[in-house]
Amino acid sequence: MKSKQISFLLTGLLIIVAGIIILYILLLTPTGIPNIAVNISYSLKDGMMIKHTGGDTISVNDTDILVRPMTGLENYEYMSWVVNRSVIRNLQNRNETWDYNLSDSMPQFKPNQTLFIEPGDLNLIQEKFNGEVEGQNSKYGFNLTNNIGKTFTLSFINKGLKEFCKTNVTINP
Repeated sequence: MKSKQISFLLTGLLIIVAGIIILYILLLTPTGIPNIAVNISYSLKDGMMIKHTGGDTISVNDTDILVRPMTGLENYEYMSWVVNRSVIRNLQNRNETWDYNLSDSMPQFKPNQTLFIEPGDLNLIQEKFNGEVEGQNSKYGFNLTNNIGKTFTLSFINKGLKEFCKTNVTINP
């Protein structure tokens, strides 16, 4: 009889320990998805600036920037483009790019850093994988004067395609 009580006691203790371990794993380990805040300006004349205003430092190698048209751009919200990494530069050191394939790439995007895309490169934020550029597309191109005042969405996504920061961006003159 006593061995049954000890067996039940040990089973109960094992269940409690397993519960504590599971709780620790679920609550105290990071999710792997960064949390950042950004402030974005887009101007046909001045280019695009993305300021990291707070949160985690993110790895450039593990992150892409994605853009999507919003309502008002001919109902093409289902389309999206990964921004060409080679045109994204560190404003504080314009030799550093987001392109990890280049020797002058920036390894991280940290709070208070600003990314910059030159006005002449704005078309390349809507570049297809085959190299076709759609920034001047008359229906949904962001880089057209007739789309001033309209908006698009800019998102940061990790290699697992998890979106961790999404911001609406207004197209300015």
